[in-house]
Amino acid sequence: MTEGREWLAELLTVMSPSTPDSVTAKALGAAGYLAAYQGDTQQAEVQLREALHLWRGLGDGYGIASTLIALGNSAQAQSDNARAEALWSEGLAVARGIGDRVDTYFALYLLGQQATRQGDYVRAQALHEESLLLKQQQGDGFGVAMTLFGLARF
Repeated sequence: MTEGREWLAELLTVMSPSTPDSVTAKALGAAGYLAAYQGDTQQAEVQLREALHLWRGLGDGYGIASTLIALGNSAQAQSDNARAEALWSEGLAVARGIGDRVDTYFALYLLGQQATRQGDYVRAQALHEESLLLKQQQGDGFGVAMTLFGLARF
């Protein structure tokens, strides 16, 4: 995966000022997500924040929601659980506002996992049950299985 990250970094350096902001934001988001996944949360934060700035400038709710969720994942990887929860909650609000069922599910699932870690089982159950209903409506077997796993954890 390091090769993928190097490729994305190289791509970002060769982009010109005429590259559409949506393309730059997608590249930054992918690079930031990959950096966070590989444990380089400092680099992830820089790239994801820049992507979020571009998405907000474009008014692209899908980009905003997914980037907020990715920033929440980065914060959680740094054990900054309060910031992670705030970012996931903000991402959830944006996703719900635009009818993005994928990011709505993902934010609900992550918030449910966080509630489980905090011992707030009533909240965890409500979040997981809402995410389960979404995935059942979508016929997404993997999402259903992940949510059932989340419910089973407590």
